[in-house]
Amino acid sequence: MKSTFTSLSRRDLLRYAGIGGAGAAIFGITGCGPGSSGGGGGDGATIEIWDYYGPPDSIYGRALQDLYERYMKANKGVKVDKRFVTFGEFNRLLLQSGAGGDLPDIALVNAFDTGKFAQAGVARELTSQVEDWGKSGKYFETSWGSTVYEDSNYALPHVADCYVLWYNVDHFKEAGFEPPKTWKELGTMAEQLSQGDRIGFAFSAVEGVQGATAWVIRFLAAGGDITKVASPAGEAALQQWVDLVKSGATSASVLEWIEEDTYNRFKAGRASMMLQSASYVNVLKEEAPDLNWKVALLPKDKVRASFLSAENLIITSGADDVDASWDLMTYMQHPDVLKKYLPERNKLPARKDLAQDPLWSEDPIWSVFVDQLATAWAPEGDVAVNSNEIFTYIQEAIQLAISGSASVSGALKQTQQKIDKLMAA
Repeated sequence: MKSTFTSLSRRDLLRYAGIGGAGAAIFGITGCGPGSSGGGGGDGATIEIWDYYGPPDSIYGRALQDLYERYMKANKGVKVDKRFVTFGEFNRLLLQSGAGGDLPDIALVNAFDTGKFAQAGVARELTSQVEDWGKSGKYFETSWGSTVYEDSNYALPHVADCYVLWYNVDHFKEAGFEPPKTWKELGTMAEQLSQGDRIGFAFSAVEGVQGATAWVIRFLAAGGDITKVASPAGEAALQQWVDLVKSGATSASVLEWIEEDTYNRFKAGRASMMLQSASYVNVLKEEAPDLNWKVALLPKDKVRASFLSAENLIITSGADDVDASWDLMTYMQHPDVLKKYLPERNKLPARKDLAQDPLWSEDPIWSVFVDQLATAWAPEGDVAVNSNEIFTYIQEAIQLAISGSASVSGALKQTQQKIDKLMAA
């Protein structure tokens, strides 16, 4: 598959799906998926599915459309109708369509929003189908947990991703460093690696949900509970972010950087380390073939933590043909289908059994992501339902503390008050 952004820029793709990168060349796959997964979809069924990956002629939209076409070829008479909705409009439109009784059969949703759609009556309960299917034990615990709301199943995982530490091998060799084992070591190394316009550590702290991700990882590593940010763990994590800026180990501009900006600095050799997901693996190989880089597990504090970035598939309460929809969803989780599709999507399998395939387990880059995925965190229950608001409040605290508008403890206390009010509503 040629890695080229045919109709959307990478910034557009990030806005639509929170992702970047593509290409199957690293894996060298030519295998095809299986035929019908044996579900109840009958001849003449039309399955409407909404996603935010992009239109069919975009790089990620094309990967998904190709998967659907392989399914239709194996299931004569079944039509899969893909509809692209921009990421910014997706949740609003799906909820509005639920209220208006005009839902698609399937929706590809942010994993953290599964509970929100279950609570709103948009997602159909799938507990009986899941029990009959009998494959829930094959998934990473966090990935599968994102499909459950109030002890019932409402989704199947689609893809998974997580964050690791990317580092410039040449910079590390010059300094005599190995990848840091602790967050304290990372801070010390980042300060020593910074020189001229090169910073030691790049991450995103931009306004909104995306800018909270890196800090949440640091906070969880300190033993934090996302509903109790005004805590020793919260102060340790936020103080380190402030100290990184004050020491010059990173730039105050992190408050304006989306994840693409951190990638661009790392690609240009202007950041020795970055905290990033798998989204750029194949893109970096293509765009900077001479850059000497590796990835490592994120450092520890009290624990080693990462952040799950994933999507799930739900059957909506307005589905015309539940059996046909379920058949397509289980087909999309068949190992042979995923072995072709995931490299095109530049993502990881949510299935832990598939993650042991040599395709991922024996690759020096992808194997690190697979190992880190086992420690990836995702919000559950009421925290998941309110996660967008919680992450936005957290980023506001980061903004206040790094800019000097509030002390670390003061910023966290303000955020704690907002979280308490939100969770009590």
